[in-house]
Amino acid sequence: MDNDINKNLPVVNIIKQTYGQMFGYVKQHLILSYIAMFPLFFIGIFYPLTLNPQQVNQTQILIYLIPLGLIYIIISIFYYRLYSLGTSSYLKIGINDLLKLFGKMTWYSLMLFSVQILALFTVGLLFGLMLSVIYSVAGLDPQSNYFSSVLAPLVIMVFLLLISLRVQPTFISIALQKEVLPMRSAYYYTRNNNWNLVIIGLASIFPAFLISQVIIYSINGVFNFDPLFNSILMYLLSPLSMYSFALLLAAGTEVYKFLVPANLKSGTFEAE
Repeated sequence: MDNDINKNLPVVNIIKQTYGQMFGYVKQHLILSYIAMFPLFFIGIFYPLTLNPQQVNQTQILIYLIPLGLIYIIISIFYYRLYSLGTSSYLKIGINDLLKLFGKMTWYSLMLFSVQILALFTVGLLFGLMLSVIYSVAGLDPQSNYFSSVLAPLVIMVFLLLISLRVQPTFISIALQKEVLPMRSAYYYTRNNNWNLVIIGLASIFPAFLISQVIIYSINGVFNFDPLFNSILMYLLSPLSMYSFALLLAAGTEVYKFLVPANLKSGTFEAE
C-alpha cells in the first residue's frame, strides 16, 4: 500500500479551505439544492408529512426517507465533482456514466450503512455495559441520568460521523470516475487522524446546522402559515438547510486531496 508515511491533517487549514469551497460556489449550491429538494417538495404538496407522536406512520415516513436517501446520494456526486473539478467540469458527465456512478454510490452507501449499524451495535453494547456497571456502583437510575439521555447520543453521533469521514475518499473516487478506492484503503490513508477528523467534521456541520435551524424555527414561530405555503417556504429555504451536508462533503474533499496519494487520484475508473 502507498503512503507509508503518516500525514497529520492541518485542521485549521482544512476548515478554512472547506468554507472557502462553500462560499466560492454559492450559486452552484443554490442550483443543486433546489434541484435536489424539488422531488420532496412535490411529494409534500400532494402527500403532506404529518408526524403524530402518538402514532408513527411508517409507510409515510418511508415515502419521504427513501427518496431523500437517493437524492442525497446522487446530489453528493455533483458536490464532490464541483469541489474537486470546479465549475467548468463538474457537469461534464453523460447519463450512462451518471447512472453507473449512482449505482456504485448506492451500493457503497449500503455497505457504509451496514458497517455503521454493526459498529453502533457493538459499541452500544460495550457502552451500555460500562454504564450499567457505573450506575450500579454509584446507585444511580440510568433512565434519569443526564449522561445517558444527552451525552450518550452525542457520543454515538460523533462516532458515526468519524466513520463517515474516514471512508469519504471511497465515495469521492467513485464520483470522480477514478479507480474505486476500497473502504479499507480509505481507512488506511486517514489513519491516526481520528481527533482531527472529528474536529473538522463538527466545525463543518454544527455552525451551519445551528444557524439554519434557528432561522427556520424562528420563521415558523413568528408566522402561522397554511400547509401549502409552509411547504413552499421550506423549499425556498432548502439551500440553507443543506449547507451542513454540503460543508461535510467539502471537508471530505479537502481531506481526500491532502491524504490520498497523487497516483491514486489520477487512476482511471473502470466499470465493473
